Amino acid sequence: MSDYKGGYSTNASKMKKQSESNRSLSKIRKNAEKRSHTHRESWQKVNLNDVVNKFTPGVTPYNDGGKFIYSNDRYRIVTDTYGGYLRIEDKSLPGRSRYITLEGKDYYSLPKSSRERLTHYYILKREEM
Repeated sequence: MSDYKGGYSTNASKMKKQSESNRSLSKIRKNAEKRSHTHRESWQKVNLNDVVNKFTPGVTPYNDGGKFIYSNDRYRIVTDTYGGYLRIEDKSLPGRSRYITLEGKDYYSLPKSSRERLTHYYILKREEM
């Protein structure tokens, strides 16, 4: 099993440091942290290594504006390094909202607030794993 959490944590530290001297990144960071603090109690907690190994094993992640992304032909795991959460996208699904649960279920028919609660996952810190 690969240690994806290590790379994620390193990237998160770098991004947080960069946000201290960059206004636009600082704003993005504050919004992500606020969103996480507001909603994280309703999000399921997950081990990042387990999620990546299930949906995108063996991939090399890349950084995209504060997001650390693990992607293969079918799935894309988008982590918010400022907010400490992730979402799983099934690229094979049609439409704009292709986020799924850990079981691969799509809740597109639900209202947005319910759908987001079911498809956002709080990333456990090392000491919580």
